Amino acid sequence: MRHRINLCLARNDRQYLIDSTIDETAAGPVMKITKTATVVSRCAACPDAAQPGRLVRLAAMLLLPFTTHAAGTGHSHAESTSHTANQTERQIETPQDATIRFLTERISKDPLEFSSKNRLAAIYLRRLSRDGNHADLHRARDLAESSLKDFPARINSDALSVLAQAEFAAHEFHTAAQLARQLIQISPQDARPQLILGDALLESGDYDGATNTYRAAQQNASVRSAGMTVSIEARLGKLAWLRGNTAAARHHLRTALEAALTLP
Repeated sequence: MRHRINLCLARNDRQYLIDSTIDETAAGPVMKITKTATVVSRCAACPDAAQPGRLVRLAAMLLLPFTTHAAGTGHSHAESTSHTANQTERQIETPQDATIRFLTERISKDPLEFSSKNRLAAIYLRRLSRDGNHADLHRARDLAESSLKDFPARINSDALSVLAQAEFAAHEFHTAAQLARQLIQISPQDARPQLILGDALLESGDYDGATNTYRAAQQNASVRSAGMTVSIEARLGKLAWLRGNTAAARHHLRTALEAALTLP
């Protein structure tokens, strides 16, 4: 099944149009921006000074919650990929590969280097969302669990956060929700665990619970950044869309886009 989402925002003398589709596949929903966010000048005398590439990134940020791998956090990850040279099997080491190698070596030298485990696990989760390689999911889980064995969650919340996101990516939504609730108890002033909890409740079909959790995140003292506003409003837009309330969905997405346009 294919769902189409069109979003239009009038801002100053320009009109921003985002045309996208979400395809329901066996592997889960897949978002595609079918038109690279188009900018239409509303005034022929005004030069179009907008940056289409930036609008594409904003569109991806806004529509990220409409995919199952939205856990997280509302961040955009543009990672380098490996390329083959002269059609040989030799791969050029990317900055991400170098970081993975560096952290792996550090952990092998000091098995109690929990911060490196947390960082490496987060990298594997980002790579999972990009490539869909489930080996990275298992790597992230193992590292987070190992880190928590080294140091408990009350002083190692990063590991618990990565583990919650890994469980969400594995579609273990009940477990992800339990871990997110532990995170909220440890860091009640941090809105990010509330987003993980809301995402898990949403994917479990508890729309009311997800709505209440996202609303609580809005009231959290840590929500001061435009990026967090984008994350929350986009999620509320998805909920409204799932409930069939198109008008509310557009309202939340426009609010998210307004906030996104203030980002550097």
